[in-house]
Order: sequence, then C-alpha cells, then structure tokens
Amino acid sequence: MPDEMMPTTERPAYYRADGLEAIDVIEKLDMGAGFYLGSVLKYLFRLGAKDGNNPLNDLRKARTYLDLYIKYVEQKAQVGAGQDI
Repeated sequence: MPDEMMPTTERPAYYRADGLEAIDVIEKLDMGAGFYLGSVLKYLFRLGAKDGNNPLNDLRKARTYLDLYIKYVEQKAQVGAGQDI
C-alpha cells in the first residue's frame, strides 16, 4: 500500500512479514474491495472506543480505507472501459 494512503497513525512492525504487509497480499489476491469496505465499517463502529482512542484516529483510518476503495472502483471502471491500469 502506498505510504501516502496510510493513516497518520503508527504502522507497527507486526503488520509486516517477509517485507510484506497483509494489505499487500490482499491486494495481490484481488480481495481489496471487501477488505476496504469492512475496514471502513470497523473503524466507524469502534469510533473512539478502543482503549480511549481519539475518534479522529478512527475517522482518518476509515477515510484511508474509503479512499482505497474509491481508487479500486475507479481502476476497475477503467479496465471495464477497455483501458489498462
């Protein structure tokens, strides 16, 4: 996942294995759409509730995954219109 798309929150090392993040594998397997939407819902449902988390952190994460979903849909639309990604 491009760093500019990630939330401003910390990205712990435990999300990486062999130089990959789980999101990288999910995208390679073309499972991103469901993951992105599920992540949006997750962060909106837990808004500020996890360990006294600042609600803005969850909103930013939800926005990040919504932006990734929008990008995914745009790319699929380009392919559907005969344009290569």
